[in-house]
Amino acid sequence: MTALTAGFGLLLITLSPCALAEHHQLFILTGQSNSLGTTNGGENDPTSGSDPADQHILFSWHNVVNSSTSIGHSGQTLTPASGSADFTTLQDQQGGHYAGSATHWGPEMEFARGLYRAGVRNFGVIKASRGGGGNTNWHKDSGGHMYQHILDTVSEAVASLPPTDSYEIAGLLYLQGESDNASEAAAAGTRLKELTDNLRADLAHAANLYTVAAGTTAAGGTSATNQAAIAASTSYIDFFANTDLSNQLAPDGLHLNKEGKTIVGRRFTQAFLNAGISGISRHYGKLVFIGDSITQGGNGNPSYRYQVFKNLANASVAKNATPGYLFTGSVSGAYKSNPGSTPDVNGQSFDNQHDGHWGWRAFWENGRIPLPAGRYNVNNLGQGTLANWTGQSTTFNTADQGVISYTASSYIPDTAVIKIGINDLSGGASASQVRDDIALIIDQLRAANTNIRIHLCQVLYSNNVAYSYVDALNALLPDLAATKNTASATSPVWIIDANNGFDPTSMTYDNTHPNTIGETYVGDRISGGLGVIELPLILSTPAAIAEKAGERLGCSRFEGSDIYNSGSFASNWVGTGLTPTPVAPNNLQLQHPGNQGYVLDGTNTGWSEINHQPWTFEAKIKFNKIDNGFIFWLGTGTHRILIEAHPDRTQDFGANSFNVSHNNHDGQYHTFKITHDPANNVYHLWRDGVLLTPVAGAAYDATASDNRLLMGDYTSGSFGNHFDVTFDYVEFCTGFKGNQIYNGTSYINDWSSVGSLTSNLVNTDDLQIVNTSSGGTWLEGTNTGWSDQNDAAWTFEMRAKFNAIANGFAFWLGTGSNLIRVEVYADRTQDYNNNTFNVSHNNQDGEFHTFRITHDPAAGVYHVFRDGERLTQIEGVPYDQSSSEQRLILGDTTGGSFGNAFDVTIDYINIDYNGVWIPVGTDTDGDGMSDLWEDTHFGNPTIAAPDKDEDNDGKSNLEEYQADTDPFDPDSVMKISAIEETDTENEFDITVVNTSSRRNYTLYASSDLGITDPWSPIVGPTAGADGSLVFTDSPTSSRFYRVLVNTP
Repeated sequence: MTALTAGFGLLLITLSPCALAEHHQLFILTGQSNSLGTTNGGENDPTSGSDPADQHILFSWHNVVNSSTSIGHSGQTLTPASGSADFTTLQDQQGGHYAGSATHWGPEMEFARGLYRAGVRNFGVIKASRGGGGNTNWHKDSGGHMYQHILDTVSEAVASLPPTDSYEIAGLLYLQGESDNASEAAAAGTRLKELTDNLRADLAHAANLYTVAAGTTAAGGTSATNQAAIAASTSYIDFFANTDLSNQLAPDGLHLNKEGKTIVGRRFTQAFLNAGISGISRHYGKLVFIGDSITQGGNGNPSYRYQVFKNLANASVAKNATPGYLFTGSVSGAYKSNPGSTPDVNGQSFDNQHDGHWGWRAFWENGRIPLPAGRYNVNNLGQGTLANWTGQSTTFNTADQGVISYTASSYIPDTAVIKIGINDLSGGASASQVRDDIALIIDQLRAANTNIRIHLCQVLYSNNVAYSYVDALNALLPDLAATKNTASATSPVWIIDANNGFDPTSMTYDNTHPNTIGETYVGDRISGGLGVIELPLILSTPAAIAEKAGERLGCSRFEGSDIYNSGSFASNWVGTGLTPTPVAPNNLQLQHPGNQGYVLDGTNTGWSEINHQPWTFEAKIKFNKIDNGFIFWLGTGTHRILIEAHPDRTQDFGANSFNVSHNNHDGQYHTFKITHDPANNVYHLWRDGVLLTPVAGAAYDATASDNRLLMGDYTSGSFGNHFDVTFDYVEFCTGFKGNQIYNGTSYINDWSSVGSLTSNLVNTDDLQIVNTSSGGTWLEGTNTGWSDQNDAAWTFEMRAKFNAIANGFAFWLGTGSNLIRVEVYADRTQDYNNNTFNVSHNNQDGEFHTFRITHDPAAGVYHVFRDGERLTQIEGVPYDQSSSEQRLILGDTTGGSFGNAFDVTIDYINIDYNGVWIPVGTDTDGDGMSDLWEDTHFGNPTIAAPDKDEDNDGKSNLEEYQADTDPFDPDSVMKISAIEETDTENEFDITVVNTSSRRNYTLYASSDLGITDPWSPIVGPTAGADGSLVFTDSPTSSRFYRVLVNTP
């Protein structure tokens, strides 16, 4: 039987007398509405989607409402249509009877797709489901119509098989129990066994039928309890529970939503794969993992591949390419041959074969760009390209030696797992270029094996690469897979959702490479994608508690070690041609070895997303050698700012606006600060706090479409040649003061107003907005960058004075798929409709108040703070509405009375798209200790008792917090450890140990311990040093010293 075309509503089958006879293993699905599968879950796309397996899976169905009403059968979708449940291919089924369900599909979709991904072939599914009803409907002895309906549907399906084919009924998938009455629930176990035994007897080729029953989602259900009990005592019946799926229900609270149906399908897959049925087993053949350092492993970590191996071994998959799997690849072992420990599992040893190459890019692996020196044949990095590894070529190109011979092993893989792209993104490649390079890898694999199965993994988040770049690449992968699947019916490409839930802070050892926790997590996600285990559920994990001051929101800061680490440029910085050298503690030295135009490029660090707005750029830098100059090149989208630093001066390009003499070659660090005023088309420059530009600002240096951030040598001439500089840090910040929203005449910087909004500048730079109408009137910031990044983890903050809000004022914040609505009234702040929080306070007291709203998309919640006080519950509150909403709106959002006649003065609006930040010092439980400190040391932001001494060092938890010491370490005590005279006569160093950079310290002195001579400050306050801090004093008489610490 050859399927020529397949899809919903069409199948053309051609029977050939020359066709080889096939044997099919068939599975029956039956049950009530969750077996049928509703599509009223509220998803934007309620369909089951498409999968390359669908066209290869036989599928028959006849779903009914009751004994007299049919919903539809598979024969009706054929051309020409038939009157019976003939086999077609896997697809969604007819609906229209139940409200909201235009189609139906249930766990059969993921069950069948999962079997196919795991390597099972020549099988089919026969579905005979009912819309509802108790188990009496399936009870043969009670005359239940569903029993005969199963027999009839199976008979019609197998009759449509080619006459030369054979089949067996291998399994029954049973999902029923929600509608059982008390007597039916009591008999649920017995009736499940009777149904199985009767089908074994009454169906042809079903003597060994194996049944798997899926429990209901309701906890404590009698039907599920009894089904589980009969399964425990019957060798050919299995059961799995689903009480953990309460969050995967449709709005009706009963029917599984799209995710829930998929999860139940996966569980059916695993149950049958583990049942020991002949021919229903996992098979991957020669299995290769292709990628970079995360795939290769090193530094004592074997990579996620070891976790995949453990799962294979624990599932008793044979380590043999014919019946099971065999790891293959051109590389044996980890980076620098340091994989750590890889103990045997279930009698199997770990074969550390792969094609993971530490630090490699996709374009090196596919051969598009030659391998550079130092990236092959050293440190166990391997050599060659995919064409070499798969035996398609015997040579490869290098940047240093030209074309050379490939000398490592080759293989032809049956299954490939591809996980690559993070180095490409970090190196400045666009998401589309990385996608295209991965596409070439897929083509090369197919050239080696036209039937290869390919599993394409999402790129993992890294704290060294902006999440938005990772998201952009991962978003392109499904369409890439769809395109490749259209091009080949024999080589499927699947996406593995490896990044979902991955947290680089807790799951890596260096912000990029997974630690043991991360390798286990990723290995399990990949194992789930392969069908080795059930894909683990992603539990909502709230964002880690982290603080950030309001004035720092919107700032991206890069220490030297953030720009370059682990042997390569990071955080989307690029430094082609430069020689980087890390300098303690976190600085970076960059040397320009020649006369080419080499620069440090930060365009993709987030700069190009904010460069057209008002911003502040700052770099602390030491010019070791800039005899030929050094450029700060800052593109604003439509113009360029070009600032030249020379040994004896700093000037604009061409010295047209400013040229200030000073010594930039003095061996000291200097801080260059540049601010951008797009409303007036000027910029300002300070060096070490001294303004260098005219007070009114300097005009742009060039007009051009330019989004780049470059530093160094931008020409092919002599300018910039041989520079040598050391970076302490680089940062840029964006935000909006009132006068950067409205300039006194019009709205600027992509802000706008809707309705009858009267706007004025007050207090020089504050913006007063007054609603003079009774309709929807608001200030809108949708186009300020909000709509591009509103689905990220973000923090929004507005400082404002509410002059008049008797009818309320709204923060309307769309996240792309949901809506956050916070309402501010004169006497309270609450969520929309007062569902989750309502806190009383005086918002109309004539004072400025700071409102902060944070979005935690991983947990699906938001948080609200007012003047540093948390208004929402500590876990956050759910979205106020489900909506494909992109807008940022402030004001009156309705046509009713809400928001009428508001009068609000805005000091500033800052938005940070790089995290969920609570206000500095937030203390939810009011115990004097910040949420951050308590969470860091106690794992909970409100659990520590202020008067308790955990480590018996004489300091209470509150005192430990005040000193920022460790409450569980008795040696972590802030104290004066030594007073020593220096080489200078009558000068003493006073050493204070266990200081913190998050605290300030002041040295006090008294001649008599404060009895008659009061303690007086003599040095400080001085920031701590995350270690020992040394004060120096030259007393004129005997003194006692003490140190007081305070929070900045």
